[in-house]
Amino acid sequence: MGNFLNIIKRGRVYLKNNGLGETLRRTKIYLSEKSPRKYKLWIKNCEKSSHRRELKREPLISVCMPVYNPEIKWLKRAVDSILKQSYENWELCIADDASTDGSVKDFLKSLTDSRINVIYRKENGNISKATNTAAEAARGDFIALLDNDDELAPNALLEIALTLDKHPNADVIYSDEDKIDKKGRRFDPFFKPDFSPHTLISLNYISHLGVYRRELLGRLKGLRSQYDGSQDYDLALRAADITDNFYHIPKVLYHWRVLDTSTSADISKKSFAYDAAKRAIEDTIKRRGLRAEVKAVKNSSFYNIEFKPDERDFVSIIIPVKDKPDITENCFKSIYEKTDFKNFEIIAVDNNSSEPETAALFEKYSKRDNFKVLRLDIPFNFSRLNNIAAGFAKGNILLFLNNDTEVISENWLGAIAGACRESDIGCVGAKLLYPNDTIQHCGIVLGAGGLAGSCGIGVHKNERGYFGRYALNYNYSAVTAACLGVKKSLFEKAGGFDESFAVAFNDVDFCLKVKSLGVNNICLSDVCLYHYESLTRGIEDSPEKIKRFNGEIIGLKEKWGKELLLNDPCYNENLSLALDGLFAPVTDRRARRLAEPQI
Repeated sequence: MGNFLNIIKRGRVYLKNNGLGETLRRTKIYLSEKSPRKYKLWIKNCEKSSHRRELKREPLISVCMPVYNPEIKWLKRAVDSILKQSYENWELCIADDASTDGSVKDFLKSLTDSRINVIYRKENGNISKATNTAAEAARGDFIALLDNDDELAPNALLEIALTLDKHPNADVIYSDEDKIDKKGRRFDPFFKPDFSPHTLISLNYISHLGVYRRELLGRLKGLRSQYDGSQDYDLALRAADITDNFYHIPKVLYHWRVLDTSTSADISKKSFAYDAAKRAIEDTIKRRGLRAEVKAVKNSSFYNIEFKPDERDFVSIIIPVKDKPDITENCFKSIYEKTDFKNFEIIAVDNNSSEPETAALFEKYSKRDNFKVLRLDIPFNFSRLNNIAAGFAKGNILLFLNNDTEVISENWLGAIAGACRESDIGCVGAKLLYPNDTIQHCGIVLGAGGLAGSCGIGVHKNERGYFGRYALNYNYSAVTAACLGVKKSLFEKAGGFDESFAVAFNDVDFCLKVKSLGVNNICLSDVCLYHYESLTRGIEDSPEKIKRFNGEIIGLKEKWGKELLLNDPCYNENLSLALDGLFAPVTDRRARRLAEPQI
């Protein structure tokens, strides 16, 4: 009942701030994504455990649990979830943080399993210090973190052991998670991406179940009490400073208990946790020397970071044009009037334009020192046009932009340039909107539509999405070339666009080439432009266009079949590939991959 009242309370605030229409849209998405029925079907049809097989080794896994005055029934269930593990080589290290409830100590003293070690702290130090006390007593090479009112799935530690068998270099292992109520009902699953370092800077998807190599914890000097409330987030961010050996198990191994006093039930109960999260992000930015600023996401508990450019950065904005002077001028005008970062040039790639108005438009803007026209009277090939233009570009950063776009966010170019300059970032995309303020693109998911599809289509621009998908900087395998930034040196190293993809999938192919160089692609969700899609070239409706399009589908599959057939590492195999704006558990794994698009 308490959780229901909290939902009503938050709903009233959302209605006041966003209006009835947006609230109804939000409610529709919330009910679909949080649908208990869909999740029950997923549990029934899709949840699976690995079969026990002979392990090369059976490492001792130390489960560390801080305890302070929990209700005994929840503490008992937490302990029972360890006792019921199918993997037996574990120890449970409990640090009682000077509980004042005598029944807690009575319960702890009743535990007789020899694998349970209880340490009684003399004074209360809160969660970080108590967890550190438990970890210091641990003998295992790997430390699993468990709160005193949550539960592990029966196969959780076996899955950890199997992962270590396959990846002995693992430093951090994490799983998917869900919530569990007082009656034991599971809901609200969090199906997570594989290790995505820039997503992590805005979102703690490591969280539960989190397992750390003990040696790594020692190097990090454990949890830090000044970040209590988000101490595990701070830990994950610091771990990512010194290792990339994060491994994700796409299975729900952790059940986060929803109680009236918990963060999972009501954000306002532990607002200090979100203050601590902001400080952890700010510390990460400072520690890594990033040029970025932390910003709160409106009407949410999320934070995002805005990358900042260096004054030495210079961006070459490459815009292919074929007539449509009214649409093209709208693009040019928005760049010059709405861009606060001024270190740029525009290269208009004139491809077979014939209208006098287009020539007049070019003449008008050519009076500007940072505007040039590159005339290429060749058959249309998006990849070739951009490759040739890139050779003429003066900038250290290239920004490929469609002429049917319109700038909305004044910070767009600076934010994209700031992200591009980071050494571990490859292609940088933006959130593109239809004129009706719904999303046209917010990252590309491999496998969607049978091949690759844009994320968020049709969702209102203010919708935050599944765990912040439309509000936060998320790593994606690919972003659309309708607005794509990349360092010129990286563009050249990747070999530019593949000219065999004349119209379609050249951006997907290019992003995968860049990603294969060991960097991460990202979509900046707080950078927005309108995209009047296909206004210049039209849709793929003629026999010639259909033949060419189908040929490009075959070409992409032949070149990247393995990556496209495997689950997208920036997505999750348990989520639907329908990408109709909603994120929901797949309820029939056999039907997850949709049929190839029929033109």
